[in-house]
Amino acid sequence: MIQCREILRTDHEQIVELLTRGFARNKTYWSNAMLLLTHHPTPLGYPKFGYLLEDSGTIVGVLLLIYTEVGPGNQKKIRCNLSSWYVDTDYRGMAAFLSMQATKRKGVSYFNVSPAPHTWATLEATGFKRFATGRVIAIPALTGSPAGATVSGVAPDTPSGPDLAQWEINLLADHAAYGCKSLLCEVAGTRHPFVFGVRRRYGLIPMAHLLFARSLDDFVQLAGPLGRHLITQGYPCVVVDADAPIPALVGKFSPNRPRFYKGPPLALGDLAYSEQAIFGY
Repeated sequence: MIQCREILRTDHEQIVELLTRGFARNKTYWSNAMLLLTHHPTPLGYPKFGYLLEDSGTIVGVLLLIYTEVGPGNQKKIRCNLSSWYVDTDYRGMAAFLSMQATKRKGVSYFNVSPAPHTWATLEATGFKRFATGRVIAIPALTGSPAGATVSGVAPDTPSGPDLAQWEINLLADHAAYGCKSLLCEVAGTRHPFVFGVRRRYGLIPMAHLLFARSLDDFVQLAGPLGRHLITQGYPCVVVDADAPIPALVGKFSPNRPRFYKGPPLALGDLAYSEQAIFGY
């Protein structure tokens, strides 16, 4: 009998084998992903690793879940990135059931940042909607700058204040530990937090990906100083999730990389604590 249940630590070896078989990633990548999930501070009462499908003791499907509590004080909200959704060919008819079981909690912002095209219809059939239809690949250094804007990295002793909450400092520090670029752009005495994931496109062109901003407008307004800082780090291009071209940015819009959400929506420019941040590229 096929059953759907939460993933346990004792399942990790089979999970790694299944994901290695299902995706173009090696065994080391998936072993590291499971280790990172083990150490990730999952909110109390939520699945630590995700859900699986099991047939007579053999794992035939998996959906990793990254649950995180984000926000200030008593206004914290729960978000969950659906990551690495794979079901063996003979059990594909159970894929939607696995997704529905994994996303049934109320009040959680579920999101999927890397769905394969053949899963888009299944996601929409199970209640997901698109919150970004594509992305802009921009060269932000070509954008103008507000007078006096400066950019710096986050430090362990960065103080909070009216312009920068402690939870934002914690978010920046967490993502710096994942290997992301966590930056503060200060203008007119106000600090603005940003996180960029870094990668090489097709193994050649260094690129940064906007993973966190208070709003997409915040990034667009400060794109110039941020872009010039990133270019000194070797990243001339920035990928920005978007629904249409962004006139203020020099770049190209591609409508072929949708992001999906279910439950309370996430803002464009906010992929904090996603697989791209934690697992890397």
